[in-house]
Amino acid sequence: MENSSTGNGHSIFEAISRLFGSATPAQPAAVSPSLSEMESAFNVALQQLNGKIEELQRQKLQTAGGAVASPAAYAEERERRMNEAHSRILNDILAMHRRLATGIDKPALDALAAFLHECVEKVAKERSVPEVMPCCRSSILRRFHHEAGGFAWDEMERQLAAQNEAWPETTQRDPIEEEAAFENRRQLKYREMKNDFVNYDLARSAQLIRGIERAWQADYPDPGTPLWRELVLEGVATGLRARILQGYYERLLANKEKIVARATELVGRELSALQAVLAEKNLTSLEDAHRVATTSGRVLDEVIPDIAWQVIEEEKQGR
Repeated sequence: MENSSTGNGHSIFEAISRLFGSATPAQPAAVSPSLSEMESAFNVALQQLNGKIEELQRQKLQTAGGAVASPAAYAEERERRMNEAHSRILNDILAMHRRLATGIDKPALDALAAFLHECVEKVAKERSVPEVMPCCRSSILRRFHHEAGGFAWDEMERQLAAQNEAWPETTQRDPIEEEAAFENRRQLKYREMKNDFVNYDLARSAQLIRGIERAWQADYPDPGTPLWRELVLEGVATGLRARILQGYYERLLANKEKIVARATELVGRELSALQAVLAEKNLTSLEDAHRVATTSGRVLDEVIPDIAWQVIEEEKQGR
């Protein structure tokens, strides 16, 4: 990619680097106070809920004389209990992989989990540096991970249907609720769960592949319950997602030159437009600076990942 150029003897990405060095960094979109307040309240409520769960667990650990276990004893017991839950749910995820014939056994799952952790580290590292190319690689990884989510979920659904496995029912029905209304609500919840899964970030996938749910900081539900089985299936879907993502990454490396060529052509046109704005107005206003920086950011976060994804799509379709 270092040899691609704009036609004037300069690397396209060197030119973008200079542009980024001269433009005011894009500011994050403003968050409405109400949304910010709700987010804060949600986090507080979640912490309080986990606190209540921990209190219930402490009550179970009372000594024979009625005294509550010491903080140290409780912390030790909590760690033991969580380790046991993580081990058990991982075993259930592996058992479900076998039942659904996904082809993912323990060595394969360990390798996929390591791959996801490597991706998380790459994204964290590359998004923290100002260089253009690392940011591009990070954006492409995140785009591929997003695309893999829907395909993985669909594959899991096909395997469930083939094995006559039903999705665990976690939606509670009100006694006076009509069957049609309940079914609509149940289907809506399922669609929202799939949409949430597709939008999970790499860091969450790196945990879910082993059945680690960060929302359950205090304790896991009882094994075999609907919530437990739901997490097992999310873990299975995440394993499938990691395998698909790994395949995309391998195709990315194999098609590097084709992606570079298309990126050079398309990004070069956008760079010319950005340079024209800089030359014409000389960034005399903050609004102009933000507009240029935002467009430049789109090159990294959208244009180049789109190019990479188009190449992968074409290869999948045999074009």
